[in-house]
Amino acid sequence: MTQAPPLPRVREPDAAPGPPPAAPAPGLGTDLLRLDEVDALLRRPWLTRFLYAESELALAAGLGPARRREFLAGRFAAKEAVLKVLDCGLFGPVRPRHIAVDRAASGRPLLRLTGSAEARRLELGLGALSLSISHKHDLVFAVAFAVPVPVPAPVPVLADGGRPEPPGPPDRQEQRDPLGRLDPLDHLDRVDELDELDQLDQLDQPERSTPS
Repeated sequence: MTQAPPLPRVREPDAAPGPPPAAPAPGLGTDLLRLDEVDALLRRPWLTRFLYAESELALAAGLGPARRREFLAGRFAAKEAVLKVLDCGLFGPVRPRHIAVDRAASGRPLLRLTGSAEARRLELGLGALSLSISHKHDLVFAVAFAVPVPVPAPVPVLADGGRPEPPGPPDRQEQRDPLGRLDPLDHLDRVDELDELDQLDQLDQPERSTPS
């Protein structure tokens, strides 16, 4: 009894490439609070050290009681806004003291991320954060915003595993002679047309009499 020849193996088609990964979304965070909400924080030294960076506490130490209260309230609102951009809570993986709000020479808030806060920003693919703090009567409002870092397009891979070479500079001859970019047959047709026009111009010219 003869055995049937084995069936040829059919190669399964490669799986279709999936959609490209979605780009990170911009981050936006806000926070609104009353000044009296930070009074309980100021009565707990351990909580103050947990929330504020050393540079913030150093700035607050040189202010009067009322201004210090307003200053720390604004920094607390700013930290809450930044934590929302980083998609974290107050007692989450990002330490609030790693979110430092210093003061620029112009007086505007200067945001500085360190430690766990900077690591979280990089993990989310976000660029530098922008921050604004506003005070009105006994209210403090802060808003933080960040845009994602642009993701470069993936480089295609050829069938042999290589990568396509980037296009080189344009040919100098093409830059000097625009007709060089035309199809050769079109170029010849144009030359023939010019020759015919020259012949017609010669026919239109009056004949010159030769001197006897």
